[in-house]
Amino acid sequence: MSKNKNRQITFRGKKLDNGEWVCGALFDGLFLTLILDTIVQKGVNNFQTVGYEVDPETVGQYMGFKDKNGTKVFEGDVISLNGNEICAVKWGSAVEKYLDFILFKTLLAAANNQDCIEDLMVLGNIHDNPELLSICTNREGGKQ
Repeated sequence: MSKNKNRQITFRGKKLDNGEWVCGALFDGLFLTLILDTIVQKGVNNFQTVGYEVDPETVGQYMGFKDKNGTKVFEGDVISLNGNEICAVKWGSAVEKYLDFILFKTLLAAANNQDCIEDLMVLGNIHDNPELLSICTNREGGKQ
């Protein structure tokens, strides 16, 4: 019998004050976007949340799996599949061509109680490494 894993819903974004990446829960308000990083218990029923204002253009959701090195894969990452295909991860557009492959590998990994995908490696992301888009083999990048 396999373990029952809860799906981890995590976002990341770049802090506006210093450009560092932070991960946590997303608060997308009318005038600001926050990543809520830490919940600190201040008493029996008293909690405090620490959040950081982030650039909304850099926010991406955790895809639910890791690459072969154990790196979490987020929207906005540029990944290599089988060392050949390079694509930017983006729900509903950039991964259309590769979505079936990624879902299959994710389901296979989950079935085997693994959370890493052997044939996948994060190369960088579209925000810190925009030059990677020029070598992408999907629609979001330069090659077709």
